[in-house]
Amino acid sequence: MSKSLSEDELKPIEISSNYLYKEKLPTKAEVLKDDAVVKGLLNDDGIFDLVSAVLLELAEEGASLKYERIKLENQDQPTDRISVRRAQILKTITDTLVQRRNIALNDFVNLKSPQWQVIFGHLMNKIRQTFIDLVYNTEQIELFFQTLQNNLEGFEEEAEQKLKENIINF
Repeated sequence: MSKSLSEDELKPIEISSNYLYKEKLPTKAEVLKDDAVVKGLLNDDGIFDLVSAVLLELAEEGASLKYERIKLENQDQPTDRISVRRAQILKTITDTLVQRRNIALNDFVNLKSPQWQVIFGHLMNKIRQTFIDLVYNTEQIELFFQTLQNNLEGFEEEAEQKLKENIINF
């Protein structure tokens, strides 16, 4: 038995690009101009922003297919093709989430790398210059750096652990 849709169910829905398709069909140029993935690529957005935009687009497609499946079910029509397409999108979303996590793990800060050592050395020189600018004597400056060196024992391992914990929660 076919169930007809109510007026509320037939109202146009607003999508992320703010177009109401029943009122005005956008031009291809408008769609491309407003597309988050295209904008992200043109603006050279970071990988995480682009992956998030792709995930949102996939989720919208999945939701749209879900809606189409519900309409077909209400009309007692077969839904297998739409269900398969939606399942493919859901799998793609899952794969993309795994890829995003892998990117985060591979983009890990290596505190033992030569680049990090240069940055850390530069920071220490700035701190040393600050002490000199404040007219601390040489003994006080050396005492500070000796104490700092003692306090930094195990810093790299502790920092790497904190970074790993942060990635796990990502």
